[in-house]
Amino acid sequence: MKKMCFLFVIVALSACGNKGEQTGQSPQSITVKMSIVDKGASRWYHSLFWDVETNALATRNRAEVDIDATQERYTQPLALSLCLKEPVTEAPEGEEVQIAFKPAVYTELHRDSMLTTYKRRYTAHVNDEASLSTVWYAEYLNGERCSAEHIEFFVTGDTVYSLNYPDIWGFTPEGLSFCFADKNVKEVSANYRVYYDVYAIKRIGMRADNWAWVCRLASEEMPLQVDKAGNYTLPKVRALSLSKSDREAMEAMRDEAIQGWEEFMGISMGEAPYIYDFDSYMVTLNVKYNDGTERDYTHLATAMYLEP
Repeated sequence: MKKMCFLFVIVALSACGNKGEQTGQSPQSITVKMSIVDKGASRWYHSLFWDVETNALATRNRAEVDIDATQERYTQPLALSLCLKEPVTEAPEGEEVQIAFKPAVYTELHRDSMLTTYKRRYTAHVNDEASLSTVWYAEYLNGERCSAEHIEFFVTGDTVYSLNYPDIWGFTPEGLSFCFADKNVKEVSANYRVYYDVYAIKRIGMRADNWAWVCRLASEEMPLQVDKAGNYTLPKVRALSLSKSDREAMEAMRDEAIQGWEEFMGISMGEAPYIYDFDSYMVTLNVKYNDGTERDYTHLATAMYLEP
């Protein structure tokens, strides 16, 4: 299950070749062209917490992760994006309809001056040579660790899953930097897609009780910049763009979803505004090696939030 609220936990932006903070840098903010698709299997992580068999499979596929617990302080403030995104405006743009979201939540890492925060590098082993890494943080009080690990990795073949798993609050991987590394790499290029589920809601809270699933949205495939060291940063989504026909179809699906929900629950859903539930970034990494061979890896970056 998931959770929606303001965040008190913070994630870190960094990359393989850069042990320092990325001061003065900010992730790209984009408008993403989306279309309606069937509900697909990329919601792999979310099923972990609903299905015992799938959860057992995930446990077997948990990645081997090295944690570099450095004494380097982490001080950089970050803008975080909530898993649940509420639209604030909707406007026609030619043959498209643009749906803008509320902005990310800005917060400081050091809310409590008594805590000391250190950087940690997490390196997940994809196979004997390849790895995917990111920088996180750990908070200490009087020399004792007082923050949980908020990221997990799983590996299935050439697919690596990174999961933001909050202690209290939920946030997306937007703005996070990752690094792909392997031996004898000549060049790494990447494309990505982003996925959302759309719901009509009676109120924020327990999803099974108050949410009616409308449809699933997927973006077109877009290029993602990867530097020579294998570093890439996931952009932040400020708005979605839908064709007019898809927007009309989504409204019809919303009416059907609300009708079905009301018949099942026996009560009215009321105005039932839309909520856009972030699912994942699906990054395809094309790796060219010095010997002329190529290999594709998939990084599915997803997130969870918890409900009370």
